[in-house]
Amino acid sequence: MLAFRVDQSKIPEFWGQKSKDTVTAIVFIRKIEDLARTNHWTDTATYANVANAFKGFAREWLFATADMLDWTDAQLTWTNLKPRFQKQFATQTDDKQIIEGLSNLAMGPTETTGELLARITNLMVIIKESYAAYNNKAPEPPTDAQGLGHVGLLENTAKQWTNDTANNMLQFFKMQLFRASLPGDLMKAVAQHDPTTMTLDDMYQVATDTQRESGLKTTKPVSAI
Repeated sequence: MLAFRVDQSKIPEFWGQKSKDTVTAIVFIRKIEDLARTNHWTDTATYANVANAFKGFAREWLFATADMLDWTDAQLTWTNLKPRFQKQFATQTDDKQIIEGLSNLAMGPTETTGELLARITNLMVIIKESYAAYNNKAPEPPTDAQGLGHVGLLENTAKQWTNDTANNMLQFFKMQLFRASLPGDLMKAVAQHDPTTMTLDDMYQVATDTQRESGLKTTKPVSAI
């Protein structure tokens, strides 16, 4: 019971009202899923914890949604709730944050490379979450392993390759955002390295070292995400 109370205390309240909420819907989702993984919550336990964290309009919306869809006890799961919660509370906020983030990429005059990387990482997380809710995606091709055996192994390998490729592409896109956001002197330092082999961490380290050497501002290094 003590452990449960501690876990519960880490969940922020969510009202669905800007004047009362201390976190955005997308941050709330990330917080819930981090806690669910850390504490090994089941799908139904996650739903129950979310329901307890909802206050005011958000709680009324939850009860109205469950009643409208006539969900059974077995259907009261985070898997069922998350897409509806995201559509109701996060979509508009995400769109605004993405537009504002892309419109204000340039590194500020007093900003450090670490702060820039954190800002772009947060933007990429929002874009990735928004894409997860995007329905018009290309269907996955069927896996045909007739006569080859080890179907599960082939399917897992194909999925792993697809995930690795997608993650690599996202990192490449994130690296381009980081480079495009740098001021002229840091961008010139980065341009001296081979762009076909450079990683985001390489780029971050070059930019950070150059910023330190030029005396613009020092910062404690962070790891590229």
